[in-house]
Amino acid sequence: MKNKYLIIISIIVFVNENVFSQNEVKYLRPSGVLKDFDTKKYGIIDKNGDTIVPFIYDLLPNSFSEKMIAKKNGKFGIINSKNQILVDFKYNELYSYHPYFITYTKNNKSDEFKLCSVLDTNFVTIVSEKENYNKIETVAGLYERTTEYYKRNIVFKAYNFKKRQVLLLFKNGEIFQTFPYDDIKGMDNYLKVIMNRPDELNDLEGLIDWNGNILFKPEYRYISWIDKDNVCLYIDIDNSNAQIVDLKTKKIKVNTYPRIMEPEGNDCFIIGKYSNNIDYQGIINSAFEEIYPMCNCTIYYIKKDNVFSITDNITKKIDYLPCN
Repeated sequence: MKNKYLIIISIIVFVNENVFSQNEVKYLRPSGVLKDFDTKKYGIIDKNGDTIVPFIYDLLPNSFSEKMIAKKNGKFGIINSKNQILVDFKYNELYSYHPYFITYTKNNKSDEFKLCSVLDTNFVTIVSEKENYNKIETVAGLYERTTEYYKRNIVFKAYNFKKRQVLLLFKNGEIFQTFPYDDIKGMDNYLKVIMNRPDELNDLEGLIDWNGNILFKPEYRYISWIDKDNVCLYIDIDNSNAQIVDLKTKKIKVNTYPRIMEPEGNDCFIIGKYSNNIDYQGIINSAFEEIYPMCNCTIYYIKKDNVFSITDNITKKIDYLPCN
């Protein structure tokens, strides 16, 4: 009997899942979310060993809280700590994106597409499944925390795969804009648009403004970065040089380096190329003149001193170059 309890303790520590039979629960008096060893169902026990949420759930979160996503009979819903049902068990998937909940329900007409809805903190539907969105994500959850998103109070990105549309939604579910692309991502005060190419290894990317006006058609393999005046484009990630292009005139300013990093300091750029298993780096200034030629070195920008630290990868000697 002693060895039996030692094994149980090991499970708690290493597996991070409390598994007991009902008799062991009564004897050991654990508390929190537990799994019944016999029925394979989850429930919640208080510190006195009393069951406050019965062992009837297929899944419960690891931590106990007032609002919990639970799974019962193969469907997801939401319960509280008193086992009261806050959201019916009718969803195939249900995720919490604080303070919202995003649901997924299988479309009876096609297993390929799902229907989504969004619930607010009071579990009121603010985006209905009737909108036929097959995927919904929170914008902030994707780290697209740009000034423009927050200024416009846009929090959701919704997809309709059948119509090949992606939409930005306000927090109340109203549509801000609909775009005929497969995806969009925030890039400062612009939007990167993406078109899927099933027959290609890489998707094609372009750039538009917030009103949907096309700045660069989605014909680039990668848009690396954008600043107030320039954008860095790649025709082909593997076999072409990076292009710095003027946002207004669309003229190419430089396209002679395989890689150009975002501007640092006084608009100096770290350039680079990869050859014979060696990563070469150098520096060009705002006039795109080489102020440090590419070599087998590692370069970092030190912001507080407005200098570049240049480490020779062979001799390990370190040089410092101001960005003026």
